Order: sequence, then C-alpha cells, then structure tokens
Amino acid sequence: MQLKRTTENIGHATALDRLSKLATRLDCLTGDTQDTLCATEIATSHIVDVLFPGRKASDHIKAVWADDYYQIDARERRHIDFMTTDMVERAIRADRIATELSEELLQLSYEMRAAANADKASDLEGCISAWKAAHAAWIDTEKGGVVSTDTPEADTEEKALLVLASYPCVSLGDIQRKANLFLSNEHLCGVASDYALHILRSFSGGEVAR
Repeated sequence: MQLKRTTENIGHATALDRLSKLATRLDCLTGDTQDTLCATEIATSHIVDVLFPGRKASDHIKAVWADDYYQIDARERRHIDFMTTDMVERAIRADRIATELSEELLQLSYEMRAAANADKASDLEGCISAWKAAHAAWIDTEKGGVVSTDTPEADTEEKALLVLASYPCVSLGDIQRKANLFLSNEHLCGVASDYALHILRSFSGGEVAR
C-alpha cells in the first residue's frame, strides 16, 4: 500500500523523489508548449482562411481589393478572440511552470551539493574513528611501560594518522574539528609538526601527493 503524503512526511522526500517529480512536471511543460504551438498554427490558419478564403495570403496582399478581406463578421471575430486568448493563457501558464521548475531545480542542486558535502564531512569522522581505534590497538601493545614503534599495530596507527591528517576539509566545520582534535589530543599535538604540510593542505580541501 502506498504511503499517503501528509504534512508530516512530505518533508522527508528524498532528493531523487523530488528530482523525479520535477522531471514529470517538465514532461507536462513540454506537452503544454506543444499544445501552444498547435493552437498557434490552428489560429494562424484560421485567420488566413477568414481573411483570404480559398487562396494564399500572398496572392491577396498585392491585390488592390485586399482590404475587403479585413471585414470580418462578429462570429468570426469571436472565434479569433477565443483562439488568441487561449494561446496567451497557454503561454503564460508555460512560462510560469518553466520559471518554477528553474527555481526548484536550482534549489535542489544546492541541496544535493550540500548533502554531498555533508557525506564527505561524515567521512572525516570515519577517519577520526579509524585512527582512534588504531591508536588504541597500538597502545595496547605496551610492555613494561614501553609502546614499541616496530609492530604491525604501530604501522597501522601511522597509516591511519596519515589518512586523517591528509583528509581534505570541505567546510569550516571540518577545519575546526580537525584543528581542535590535533590541539586537544596529547599524542596528535606532539606529532602534528611531522604532518604539518598534510594538515595545512587539507584545510584548503586538497591532499598532499604521497
């Protein structure tokens, strides 16, 4: 059973759902513009038939008595007025839909870009978690008060630290998060100078070639 859209759940529609709806509306806009074109062609043909019955318009434009064909009776004028009004209304409606679609697509692109940046920001947290786990595993190798740097755990911790230091920041929040982490953690603060180039480069959103 399809979930009924309400004010409570409509705000949770995914970007893909919204994009699909916009595409559907764009199809409707295409149909509307085609209808406008068709109405224009019909109206044009009708006007020519009324003004120049049975002959091409170009044949009459040069004729001395062409003015006689501009005497249109009231019934025909109503038909022409109706078709002209219909074309204008269709054009106005198509223009409004096109404007709304343009604005919504632009807003959606901003939101999708922001969502992508948020995903990248969450990856920074993943790097932090991975380093913390590797660091804890390395510290657990302590023997006699000494933590060896010549162990697989030490190598894993060093690699995780390099990934963390190099991970590109995509927002001011990322920069603050990483800077505060290196300043507040005793171990990271002590080795920060060894990774200074990687850290500084990551603040600009880039990575140092390894």
